[in-house]
Amino acid sequence: VSGKVLFDSLVTAVDGDEGSQPYFKTTIAGSLPWAGHCDWPDSPFPVLVIASAVRDSNGKVLGVLRLVMETACLQHQLANTDVAIDASNLVLLDENGRVIADARSPERRFGSARLTNLVKEQVTTDCKSVLWFPAGANRTTAGFAVTTPIGRLPWRLMVWQPANSYREPV
Repeated sequence: VSGKVLFDSLVTAVDGDEGSQPYFKTTIAGSLPWAGHCDWPDSPFPVLVIASAVRDSNGKVLGVLRLVMETACLQHQLANTDVAIDASNLVLLDENGRVIADARSPERRFGSARLTNLVKEQVTTDCKSVLWFPAGANRTTAGFAVTTPIGRLPWRLMVWQPANSYREPV
């Protein structure tokens, strides 16, 4: 199995070589399905890739089936969640602390923006100081966040609140 693209909704990708992509190498080696961020030729922003091995009836790997989703689609889904009426915000982070989606700002594109103080954090049950964008703001504001893993994915969901919400009377 070489990594040659046989079928794709992006016509220019057909006959391309994806053998060096991390999702292909990991999946073809026989591991579990792979999910993560990759740079993509027709997108200025990283995309979400989900890949799984395609096997014959004997279990031999024949190839890799992959789904590519622009983070804007994921951002739209997160924006449709019920976020508390207060100033809380839900932010999806990848394993490198890169922002995938923000529930309060579905129109915002984050590119390679990272929350560097959360890169190696798997779970933060204590509030950590994090600069983030309140709803509708163009500048970051001091706040606090906790994170939690999402199933077996290497990503985390961050719940953020601006610092002033901790100083307001209940």
